[in-house]
Order: sequence, then structure tokens, then C-alpha cells
Amino acid sequence: MQISLLNMSGKNDEEVLNVVRAVNRQIADDFYPYWGQSAVLRLEGRASAQPDREKPPELRGDAILYLWNKADVPGVIGFHAENNAGLPFGFVFTELADQLDEPYSVTLSHEALELIGDANVNKLAAGPHPADPNRWVMHWYEMCDAVQGETYKVDGVDMSNFVLPPYFTPGEQVGARNDFLGRAHNGRTLQSFGVNPGGYLGFFDPVTGKMETWSAPGDAKAALRLGSKQREGLTRRSVRRANLPQLAVQPDLQSVEAERLRQERQLRDNWAQLRYQILDQFGQVGSADIDTAENLNDLVQRIVDKTKHSARYVETRLREMGPE
Repeated sequence: MQISLLNMSGKNDEEVLNVVRAVNRQIADDFYPYWGQSAVLRLEGRASAQPDREKPPELRGDAILYLWNKADVPGVIGFHAENNAGLPFGFVFTELADQLDEPYSVTLSHEALELIGDANVNKLAAGPHPADPNRWVMHWYEMCDAVQGETYKVDGVDMSNFVLPPYFTPGEQVGARNDFLGRAHNGRTLQSFGVNPGGYLGFFDPVTGKMETWSAPGDAKAALRLGSKQREGLTRRSVRRANLPQLAVQPDLQSVEAERLRQERQLRDNWAQLRYQILDQFGQVGSADIDTAENLNDLVQRIVDKTKHSARYVETRLREMGPE
């Protein structure tokens, strides 16, 4: 797979080439031995002043990635999708990465690996529901989301951790590893269809008939990252939602309502843990604003209305408050 990379970020091409070299080495030395899939990133010249998602004149391969400094999707560091012609493309918003003090190389690595693993954003794997192991859903086939909070260095450049094939198999296989780094958290490495701190997962739920996302209770950083994507309709499978065939399953309304209430309690528990930090950081906000917010977006908007800060600023501050 040949991936064309367009540098429209204001970053120096020489710096970008150093990152590209590290990503290509990650793909060849780390990703390919486990997945048997490969790709090469190649920096192209610019033929236009801004990205053209539908008819990119700079395309020289099978997919295209943009380094773009104008974060035209607020709060999102990067994403990948396909255009109306079925061409895989992705964006890495370097401006927002800089503001969050998160190397853009991590997001470039993340999006490149996910273009390789599921270029057309249409693969699913059957596995247990994260909140109800006795019920199965169709998990997104994403390489990095579950471990997106973990990085390592290749030639001194920060890269994203990624999952391995056994991750998408039910149960734990003897002697198998589910992610590349294999870091233990609370004495336990990543489980199949699970998440590590800072990560999240997405799935199609045949009971609700919807694409849904999940992060561990109390993981504020993962929840905030998800919230920013959901507000813009950019959880990675949203672009495929209209084309996904509906499964012939009658919804269990009691289960749906129970899950909705569980998620609402989880969100409120997160806010309760951060309550005093929020009140201290945003003096104009009162306890009632936190207690009565219906969801994460509503909480952010209430803080914006009271403080006149931008939504991006509020989300950044909330993310910094979250647990490591």
C-alpha cells in the first residue's frame, strides 16, 4: 500500500521527513511481522493551498494523509475515513497536537496504521459488549484506539502503540500478546476487546441498531477525547453508519434503557471526581452546572457560556484534570 503524505502544516519538510522515516520503520519492523500487512508513506509536493478530500491532485498511491494546521474539525487531533469515490484519506491536525503538547508523530503513526488495517473503514469483529460480557456486539477493526494513550520511540520519534491480531479473538489465547508494547496496568496486560488507560473502543450494537463508543469508567482523558469527536460526528465509523446493513434483531428496550442509565451514571461519576478541580479552574461555574449537565457536551457548553472561553480551551483544561 502506497500512502501519499501532504505537508500543509507549516512544519519544515525536513522535520516531517524524519517523522515519515520513523513511521515507515515502525510499519516495516514492528507492524508487519505481526499483521503481515505493509505500506510505505511518501511525502509529496503540494499542488493546492488546502486539502481536497474528494479529488486530491497530489495523490500518487492508494491513500492520502494530510498534515494540516487548521484543525477544521474542532477538538479532533486526527481521523481517517473514505471519500465518495472510496478513496481512503486521513488528517493529522498539528496545531491542536501542539496545543495539547502531544507530538503529531503519534497521531500520524496512529492514522497510518489504521489506514493499513482497515483502509475503507468497514471491517468489524464479533466480541463481547464492554459493559455486558454476556452480550455480543460488532467491534470496529481499529489498530490503535484501545491503546491510544501509550507511545514508544522509533529512532527518537514518538509512535503510537497498536493492538495485535489475538486482540480481536474472544477469550485469552495461551502465550498470546494482545498489543505491541504489552504494558501491564494494575498487574494486568491488555485483554481481548479491552482498553488500556486513555484508550476507547467502538462497536455496532445490534440491540440498539447504532454505532457506539465506550471508555473505562473514570477515564476522563479517554471520555473527553471521545466527546470532542462525537460532537463533530467523527467517531471513526460515523462515515459508514448510513451504509451499514441493519441486523434483524428486535431491541430489548429494558436493556437499552438500563445501558443508557449506566452510561449517564458513569459520566456523572467522572464529573464528581473532578468537581472541585472544575470549580477551582472555572470560578464562574457553580455546582448546579455540573450536577444538571445532561452529557459531556452539555457540561462543556455550560462552562463556555459562563466563562466565555472557547470550547477547545475548556476541553483542553478538562483533559489535563483527568487521571493519568
